[in-house]
Amino acid sequence: MGMSANLISELPLHSRLALTYAPAAVRSSTLGFLALDDRLSQVVSKANEPLLAQMRLAWWRDNLRLEPSRRPVGDPLLDLIGREFTEGSCLIPLVDGWEGLLGESLADAPVFAELARGRAAAWQAMAGDGMADAANGSAVAPSVDTAVAIWTLDELFLRHHDRIDADSWLQVRALHPDRPPHLSRRFRPLAVLSGLAARAQRRGEHHLIGSRGSVLAALRLGFFGR
Repeated sequence: MGMSANLISELPLHSRLALTYAPAAVRSSTLGFLALDDRLSQVVSKANEPLLAQMRLAWWRDNLRLEPSRRPVGDPLLDLIGREFTEGSCLIPLVDGWEGLLGESLADAPVFAELARGRAAAWQAMAGDGMADAANGSAVAPSVDTAVAIWTLDELFLRHHDRIDADSWLQVRALHPDRPPHLSRRFRPLAVLSGLAARAQRRGEHHLIGSRGSVLAALRLGFFGR
């Protein structure tokens, strides 16, 4: 419990808010994903030397490939992932996606898509059978993929606009709606993240949570999914 509390306290505010809406069945795995996603983003954003950052990312990639019993002990996040993800390799695309952001500029449109695919793969692994809507038998994966893409594209533009080629970003962003689709209860944390990112991008804000209005938006997204 204490270790999980420490991991939660290290999350950015928008991720902590999103986590509060995770159903109990996937709360721990959602924490593991959000904490890893933030850890990887910190490696990339603070990289003064790309080679050192690549080594840190390689450490995660190598350990996620191992069975939990063969991984080093002592890292609370790695331990949590070992408990919550049957196959840690499902998180390797997330590592690869963040690695694509290393460098002085983000001029390649595929870079954005790769991180979105890595994040979507993690959500799908957490959801499992929940990727099918039991009420009507339809697949909800396309809605999840769209929400992840919007979250990723808008958040990256907010945080790394000085490194992003605007034309490339607009080219990819135009493929998705202005606002994320409605998501079911199982995906409420994603609804919060994608909704806040889209809202901040529309308003020209630099943080997902930067005003009282954004907090109220997070509450609405968490309760209603849109």
